[in-house]
Amino acid sequence: MRYLLILAIVLSFASPARGSQPPEFIILKNDTVVATAVATNAPYNADRTGKIDATLALQHALDDVAALGGGVVYLPEGRYRLNGELKIGYSVTLRGAGSGGADHAGETLLMACGAQGDKPLLDARAVECGLIGISIWYPNQWPEDVAAYSFAICAGPSAQLKDILLYNAFNGIELTNASSCVVENVRGTVLRRGIVAPLSVEFSWIHDVEFANHYWREAATWLCGAAMSPSALAALDGYTARHLVGLELGRLDGMAIYRFRADNAHTPIRIEKNTGANQHQVFGYGGVAGGLPGPVEEFGWDPWYYGMHYANLDNVPEVAGKSYTFAAVPGPARRDPGAFIDVKAPPYAAVGNGVADDTNAIQKALNSMGQQRGGTVYLGPGIYRVTRPLIVPAGVELRGALGMGKARSYKESCSIAAYVSRSTDKPEADPALLTLMDHAGVRGIEIVYPEQPYDVGKLAAYPFTIRGNGAGVWICDVILINAYNGIDLATNRCDGHRVIGVWGLAFQKGLVVGGGSRDGVLERVAFSYGPWTESGRAPNAERAAGGAAIAEYCRQHSTHYTFGSCAGERAWGLVGFDPNVHIRFASDSGAGCSNTEFWMTMFDVAHRTCLDLESGSDIRFYGLFATGGGGDPTQNWLETGPAFVGPLHVYAKTIQSSFLNHPYTFSPSQVQFHDETALTTGRPATLVPANTGRDVASAVDRDWRTVCELPSGTSLQVDLGAPHTIDRFGIESGRLSSATAPIIREVELSVSLNGINFTPAGRLQTWGYPWADRPIEPITARYVRLRVTSAEGKGVPTLATFSVYGPRG
Repeated sequence: MRYLLILAIVLSFASPARGSQPPEFIILKNDTVVATAVATNAPYNADRTGKIDATLALQHALDDVAALGGGVVYLPEGRYRLNGELKIGYSVTLRGAGSGGADHAGETLLMACGAQGDKPLLDARAVECGLIGISIWYPNQWPEDVAAYSFAICAGPSAQLKDILLYNAFNGIELTNASSCVVENVRGTVLRRGIVAPLSVEFSWIHDVEFANHYWREAATWLCGAAMSPSALAALDGYTARHLVGLELGRLDGMAIYRFRADNAHTPIRIEKNTGANQHQVFGYGGVAGGLPGPVEEFGWDPWYYGMHYANLDNVPEVAGKSYTFAAVPGPARRDPGAFIDVKAPPYAAVGNGVADDTNAIQKALNSMGQQRGGTVYLGPGIYRVTRPLIVPAGVELRGALGMGKARSYKESCSIAAYVSRSTDKPEADPALLTLMDHAGVRGIEIVYPEQPYDVGKLAAYPFTIRGNGAGVWICDVILINAYNGIDLATNRCDGHRVIGVWGLAFQKGLVVGGGSRDGVLERVAFSYGPWTESGRAPNAERAAGGAAIAEYCRQHSTHYTFGSCAGERAWGLVGFDPNVHIRFASDSGAGCSNTEFWMTMFDVAHRTCLDLESGSDIRFYGLFATGGGGDPTQNWLETGPAFVGPLHVYAKTIQSSFLNHPYTFSPSQVQFHDETALTTGRPATLVPANTGRDVASAVDRDWRTVCELPSGTSLQVDLGAPHTIDRFGIESGRLSSATAPIIREVELSVSLNGINFTPAGRLQTWGYPWADRPIEPITARYVRLRVTSAEGKGVPTLATFSVYGPRG
């Protein structure tokens, strides 16, 4: 994985805003919004009746907030006529009141009335853009006379699209570069293309997306005053059945997709090699998936993503009936109009210019809100210099101007600049920059240490950036740009903690959970050195000179996640890039992590290991993606220590084949893999010629520990029971369990309908690694044969697993 292409976009720093209004605190049904600008207020005065074009008014508000360095443009409930298109600038979130429900109460509806041509209605191709709580309707679109429009939303790197309803879009969402994008809770009726994601070079997440024709049908009366006629309903169903592709994926570098469906679509999901550079050997979607009803069409027969096929939970029988429930975004103890303080307003009068010391002003505001038993303390756009640790009292939220989380920081805005405890000799014990008391939290802010140099030879030790000190603490939509230690939920017991939408660099420890904490939630948390090496906070020459050294330092020293004494932790979408260790399960006062679930986890490259299991029990990974080569030749992607009792269960894994540097040594009681079932799983198997090998059933039993002998010149034949379309095959060799097993270099697949006449269907090169996988041009067969054509080493080649697959879903 290579981080956000240091964008060819050049973002100017500190450009002055054309107008700055006091922030407005808005209370929604299940959330609060702090608006940098409200588009219906002066000077914008956007019409919310749908009768007057609101394009210029909305664009004016978006541009003003972009000029401040980012923030939220709020659109209250109403209908907004757009005769043109809108462009959303860097770090700006367009936030509506809601995206509609059964009664459409509280809905923010954009009416696409103009002729778009090749322009999207909403252009979010700048970086770090957000769209939340918005509905889109095309008043001139009709089921019996379909008009072609460009995409409703076109988004670039780090976009976050949440709670979006598309009533009748011709084309839905195009992620031109899906790197670090978030797409969640998107629904509606789409006619031609639902979501298109041709490329990414960074982690990204998509979950809970549904395209179905009933959204337009059920809203027709509310939208245009009349129900759809029977002929219109038939025309709509017929059009999508002929034309709609729900999800189109290309070359994607670490994407988690969970619960996607496209009903009545011609093609619910299509994965195809996209044109462009750097495709050979890395074709395909790399990541984890689950909840994909309907067939998945896969085209393009180069080797899959670095020899890996995405892990699909749907094909693991042990996962049936299990699912992940997402947590609500937490909030302060009070959400009433009086529970809000703007630290720039009197009597606090913070300056936010990065020069004046704002510590006293911020702490005074926090204390005041704490005395009022909770509420929100707001840091508007600016740079707030903090020189002493801050304490966030019980029930209080420290809220920044960001309307969403960020993956990078290209402008100095919306930040806490920490000048606290530099070069301490007690980095893990000293007070953190922010200490969160019971049910306190921090949301929507960047945190940077301006005195931390790019030269890691002069790296300064700092305490943890954020520490929990009580139950119910939360950290949401936060970016840690260059922390030494990140988040500490272990020094104190922090039951029911929530960490949602956090990205950061931590030179030493990223996120630590322990201290007996129970029932915490971690969602979409990412650690990498990208927030610092690709930051806009130093000259390009300085970043270039220090970037390689920073990366190497992280490879040698960083542990992204540490779990000690904790229980009931639930995680979804944890990711990381290129540390020494991704996750360490450590002994904590003699106890370890237990009864914990990790869903849709993606780890790209680790110097030593991805999973370091020293202690713990009943740990479950549902979908695990891991790549790397390992800097230490004695390490695997998964390592167990002598004190690890287990069990660790891994359901659906996809591991880069080079990331196995010695055979597995753990016992079945310690670690169990539950991989996808194949067409060959459990089917009758024989050897041709007969009696040339042994233990033939071991190759189709989903157990890597058991192997069959497959001498040179011998084929393993499996009867699939009926004709099937085959589009992929793979093997696991005996090298998984034995360092002395011969190295299998190449195998050949042949197929037949009658068991007599066989046709070559594909060759698979393993490059000497213990497993390999590749797609082939689809072919129909009942009988499949595998023959080893190249092996090195003494003895008889052994095979742990032989798998063939048909179209997914």
